[in-house]
Amino acid sequence: MNSSKHLPIHFGCAMILATASAQAAPIALYDFEAGGGGNTFGTQAGLNSVDADPNTIASILTTGGPQGLDGGGAGNIFNNAQPGSASGPPLSNWGNGNNTEATANFAQFTITPEPLISVTYESLSLYHGAFNDTPKFKFTYQIGAGPEVTALGPTGHTAQNTDPLTFLSEDFADFTTEEVVTWRIYVFDANDFNTGSRFDDITINATTTIVPSPTAAIAGLVGLAGLGMRRRRK
Repeated sequence: MNSSKHLPIHFGCAMILATASAQAAPIALYDFEAGGGGNTFGTQAGLNSVDADPNTIASILTTGGPQGLDGGGAGNIFNNAQPGSASGPPLSNWGNGNNTEATANFAQFTITPEPLISVTYESLSLYHGAFNDTPKFKFTYQIGAGPEVTALGPTGHTAQNTDPLTFLSEDFADFTTEEVVTWRIYVFDANDFNTGSRFDDITINATTTIVPSPTAAIAGLVGLAGLGMRRRRK
């Protein structure tokens, strides 16, 4: 649950009461609990983020790369047969992980701040494993149209068909932005296209703060200047 506090912002004699997160909390969380069907990414409810942060919007999980990801050897991107993580089943199977790192297929999502919200990204966590082989994966982010930056990896799955999955948390270098951030998880270096990765509880943790609008900031400066003039006249 997102922890929040009310921040008073003063503009001249007026005060606006806004809400921002007091500490790092999940602003994207893909636990696949709502499930879905088929062997391909689509509009299944289980691909949506279940975070409760009101200051950001985390998009549905989609796929990209030369072929895109699918359910691989398990035949479905939602696997109800294994508990996977602390949240329990289902977890998500990602096939087409046989490409090299340079041409890897990936899953991706975006995080969009609401107007006048700045986001400080602090850490990520997930549960991971593999089926039929031990491919690698990496986690990256891209701020707006800027360069792609590696936040985690490349990382190898430690064993095949392990249950439960392995928990991993990464405290990457913090960064702050008001722009849309695109996150990608690449899978690669498997022996064949039916060999891939298993993931659950993919989480991005961040803190949000209020950013005064330029108009409000100017109004505040004008208000402070007027207050100073009144004081000098007394």
